[in-house]
Amino acid sequence: LEALVSGSNSSSHFLSTCGYGSSGDQSEERLRRKLRFFFMNPIEKWQSKRRFPYKFIVQVFKIILVTVQLCLFAHNRYNHVNYSWDNRIAFSHLFLKGWDATREVNAYPPAVGNLALYKIDDFYSTLDYAVVGYANLTNAIGPYSYAEEDNTMTPPVLCLHQYKEGIIYGFNESYIFNSEIVTHCLNFTLGHNITRTVFSSKGFLEANNFQINFSALVQATLDFSVKTVNFKAAGPITPPDCYKFDIQEPYTLRGKVLHMPVVTRIVTSREMPMSAIVIFNRDITVTKITQLINQWVTCVELGTGAGRVVMANLYFQFRHPIEPYLDQMEVMCRMYAGEPLIITADANAKSPMWHSRVVIRGDRRNDAGRPCRRGQALEELISGHGLEVVNQPVNAPTYKGRAGVTTNIDVTLCNAECVAMVEGWRVVNDVMISDHNMIVFDITMGRVA
Repeated sequence: LEALVSGSNSSSHFLSTCGYGSSGDQSEERLRRKLRFFFMNPIEKWQSKRRFPYKFIVQVFKIILVTVQLCLFAHNRYNHVNYSWDNRIAFSHLFLKGWDATREVNAYPPAVGNLALYKIDDFYSTLDYAVVGYANLTNAIGPYSYAEEDNTMTPPVLCLHQYKEGIIYGFNESYIFNSEIVTHCLNFTLGHNITRTVFSSKGFLEANNFQINFSALVQATLDFSVKTVNFKAAGPITPPDCYKFDIQEPYTLRGKVLHMPVVTRIVTSREMPMSAIVIFNRDITVTKITQLINQWVTCVELGTGAGRVVMANLYFQFRHPIEPYLDQMEVMCRMYAGEPLIITADANAKSPMWHSRVVIRGDRRNDAGRPCRRGQALEELISGHGLEVVNQPVNAPTYKGRAGVTTNIDVTLCNAECVAMVEGWRVVNDVMISDHNMIVFDITMGRVA
């Protein structure tokens, strides 16, 4: 009996142990199946569960979509680069005297040397060739037109970058030299009767008392713009591409603020600057006010032995609300209250306070019959901080649009501590290539003017 009972207990114990081991194996098998499912590819998952692979289809669709986008972008970019290169070759034939087709073949070593000038007569004849080619733009096979909306010819601009003094007396090995580089620009105002035989750049420069000292000449550029339309880029949905080419002879690309001598100090923000302050005088100490500088605002402190003045330059983007720019101006006025402060701004705002015509037909930013809201907001800030408007009424307009609209949207301001320093405010017309004219004024501060 004891043996039977003992056997029964042992058997019961054995059965219980076997039952526990079977349950653990099933759990382990379920865990393995789950893990194996996570490592399956979409097809194996579909074969295992018979579920439609939505995520897989979405990923495939994204891959196809991104690939198509990249191919379309590459195709458009390829067409754009080719079209630009073809036009560059066309411009070389139209405006560069002595250009030859052998220069268009990229080969190493190159078949010909650089296109250069060695005689003064060649310099003037090259200018004549470019200006006459620009005046006879309609003779080009390509569909080129002038940059103005009414297709009127804007005068090309000749800019000379020269040393301030550069005279060489070779016979006794002496010279007069000043390393400061100065830039002078002149518009080639052309008549409607310009042909290939009548224009003389040399005579035009002499008539305008525009002297070229070739021994001091650093760089000469001739700038103008043309427009064209590329029909080949058009498709069933996309319209043709419109291009505006800014042409400069000789072609230069320095990656810096253009047309500024190397001796200048240029203050801007680091990323995509829309405003800048350029200092030519080396005797002036310049301190950047970094906490006030951004893409749209440049602010510096200019100092001499006679004193200092804070100067700020702002660009009000016309597509942006004016309030953020006014907030930055208010910060400046509060920081430098009681100190000389000058603010220059392309405000893109109109007001009688700075002698602009407030109502202009067709101006989308200023409905006819209504005052300019941007101008009113700027007026309130000027009055609130006691600023003085330096703009003078008897001057050329500060802005001239492509459609011939002229007005004053550039403002020069100063506080009470700086009113006596600023004098001689004036607008110099037809000097800049920009649609804004140059504004000039003197700052009298001790021996610096």
